[in-house]
Amino acid sequence: MRDSLVHTKVLLDYGRDPNLVAGVPFKVKVRLLTQMTDSRHVELIWHLPQGLAVSPASKRHVSLHHWPGWAEVEFEITAATVSDSVYRGILEVFAPGRPTVGLIPVVFFGA
Repeated sequence: MRDSLVHTKVLLDYGRDPNLVAGVPFKVKVRLLTQMTDSRHVELIWHLPQGLAVSPASKRHVSLHHWPGWAEVEFEITAATVSDSVYRGILEVFAPGRPTVGLIPVVFFGA
């Protein structure tokens, strides 16, 4: 899934079908590509349904260097139990001091 803010392009890579299995971490990569000539800091905040945990943390600070700078961050999503067929959440992406905020929809399926 790809989203483009004015200052940053965001690529969310599930790496495979987004099927959750209780207790088994699901790896997700987030790639950030700067679209501006100056360096910036980007905040990533996961908003997921109750019962889904994000590791290493649900909030992450990433530094991007000037264009064509990029960064890649890995997260693990783990479900305590899987009782629903669909789990929907949002990955919020913003750069402090910039007016735009990216709200990237994320979807996982119960296996």
